[in-house]
Amino acid sequence: MNEELEKLLAAATPGPWEVSERIKDWRPQVVSTEHGPICTMHIPEIGDADPNAALIVAAVNALPGLLAKLERYERALQAIVDNAEIGEREADTAFARAALSETGAA
Repeated sequence: MNEELEKLLAAATPGPWEVSERIKDWRPQVVSTEHGPICTMHIPEIGDADPNAALIVAAVNALPGLLAKLERYERALQAIVDNAEIGEREADTAFARAALSETGAA
């Protein structure tokens, strides 16, 4: 799944994205700070458009960091698995600690 997300992110308008300020009664727009408008929120009840636009922006802006963290977790878990095959408990513990340190969780 992360490969698909990486491809979608690479093909999309570069970020960061933000929600534009409303002008008069216009619906909110999702915009790139460097490339301009990306989309206008069209929702039947205009009151629902703002939270949806905010969620889209937050998700897109968080995605690069989340993908990087996922990659670190995958490497850390693989290190634990690789070491577990050796069968040495002390080494397993050392690798687990190193893996947690790598992910930023420890």
